[in-house]
Amino acid sequence: MELPNKINLWGRIVMRFAGRLIVSKHSRISRFFYNTICSLYDWLFLVRVYGYVHAARRLVDELVQEDDVVADLGCGTGLVAHLAARRAKEVIGVDQAKGMLSRAKRKGRHLTNVQYVLADCRSLPLQGPFDAILSSFMLVILREHERWLVIRDAYRLLRPGGRLGLLGSQDRLSREWYTASGWRALLREAGFQEINIIDLNEVFRIVSARRPLDK
Repeated sequence: MELPNKINLWGRIVMRFAGRLIVSKHSRISRFFYNTICSLYDWLFLVRVYGYVHAARRLVDELVQEDDVVADLGCGTGLVAHLAARRAKEVIGVDQAKGMLSRAKRKGRHLTNVQYVLADCRSLPLQGPFDAILSSFMLVILREHERWLVIRDAYRLLRPGGRLGLLGSQDRLSREWYTASGWRALLREAGFQEINIIDLNEVFRIVSARRPLDK
């Protein structure tokens, strides 16, 4: 299925208000919200937001290589983690909502190379190193300084030469989404290089970067 040229109305609403609601900026409320809607999450977002699954596949195709060790931060019901598991050696999905992780486990029960960790991405208990770290529509629900903490931790957990891949929306839809120049500035400040931005149709944006090789 090809990525549609235009997003549907529901998708526009989701992207416009992502990160702007009370459930986004308060961790306890956010956790409660996602635990509550976990059974409906796939229908509300993966099905009803046209192009989301296609964009997630593109993220994985761009960032994940054979035999990689991969982390998916804010893995939700497992879309990106399960796509990555088809080629990666090992995938660790991290989410703070137990209900979302339970659903991810059920959906991915046939995948023997995926582990799930119940944790807050603002304080990651992971050791690494990882070949690739991915995240889809998670950073936007965090406060500005918390996004920096996650980016900094991702840099620390990546092996030298490791890749960071972020899926989100284009800044035309909401002030919560960084501009292309904003992403480049943030990632350079964290130490990343080879920053690349891919815009898909009128909505989705993939941002990738690489941790430099040690000298």
